[in-house]
Amino acid sequence: DGLRTPKSETSQNKENESISGRVLRCGGPQFLCKPRAVGALVHAYSRAGLDISGLSDARLAQLVDANLIRFPSDIFQILNDSETIVNKIDESRINSDLSLTKNNKGQKVSLTLQNLSSLPGWGIKSAQNLKNNVKNVAEEGVTLSRFIYSLGIRHIGTYGSKLIAKAYGTSSEFLKDVINASPNICIEANANEVSHEECDDQSFLRLRGDDTTEGIKGIGPVVLDSLNCFAKERELVHAAQDLASKINIISDSSNAPFQEVEERNDNDRPEGFYQAQAFIKFPQTALLGKTVVFTGKLPNDMSRTTAQELAIKNFGAKSTPGSISKSTDIVIEGEKAGKKVKKALELNIPVMSASDFLILVKEMATDKK
Repeated sequence: DGLRTPKSETSQNKENESISGRVLRCGGPQFLCKPRAVGALVHAYSRAGLDISGLSDARLAQLVDANLIRFPSDIFQILNDSETIVNKIDESRINSDLSLTKNNKGQKVSLTLQNLSSLPGWGIKSAQNLKNNVKNVAEEGVTLSRFIYSLGIRHIGTYGSKLIAKAYGTSSEFLKDVINASPNICIEANANEVSHEECDDQSFLRLRGDDTTEGIKGIGPVVLDSLNCFAKERELVHAAQDLASKINIISDSSNAPFQEVEERNDNDRPEGFYQAQAFIKFPQTALLGKTVVFTGKLPNDMSRTTAQELAIKNFGAKSTPGSISKSTDIVIEGEKAGKKVKKALELNIPVMSASDFLILVKEMATDKK
């Protein structure tokens, strides 16, 4: 399919041979090197990255081996499958699709519910759950820093990703600099009207600075070298662009959590609902030490991961699990919350509307000014 085969830095012919005192590492892009591909995808889908649950190391290894996934954006292909419930597995169709992994090594296979549920350890329910998780991420979006982190650029962790995101503001601005740092792609993007030198001069200028502007504090030569190495890999740049086209990327500096939210009428609240007004005087203690569960779509396109981080870091919540249990202290309800709210009220667990939660966030921000 036109993709080059990664070679070992120490041996091009003996990829699995160990050499005393030396470490073998694939020199090609991590997503094209099978020994590194699973780890790179685990990193991309982790909570600090795209935050797609239901994908363990073992399950990702299955998907890679079956040629269902190669790059992080491939997981979103499952949303193209119009089926929502598979009542009967079409064995002939599965065998036809998955036989490609045997007959055409390296040939990509469609990621569908049928193909996924046919793998060992998977079933109809687990495949559908994964599709739902992927859909939530695609709809809720991720912050720019989490998008950058998910790319697996060497030496760039969560802190570095946030510094870079703050410098660029949007994914389009960040990717523009990535392209400028990749001479061949840069020249193609500019219709061959610029030279290699002109592209190099523009690369990551916001981060490194120049004679007239200062660089970003905390971004040193090691990080800049890593960004340049990433940008020189055409497959990785295209993978980043493809991922950006599949998800909604939200600016880290967005003040969306503090925008005005529509308040619910008190008469609309069933018994058992918390009201933000009860905590306005001391918002910092509203969730202190509590186990908080978020459910449903949150206002202002806030992602669930962002809300969970706010609950823990800003309000001192003890934990933010994904399911309700007897140890849950409070449930925060967004739109289309489903059965979790009903279960919470049955267990006499207080429920707060997501709009009220954002009121608390706004009050906390006001108190810190």
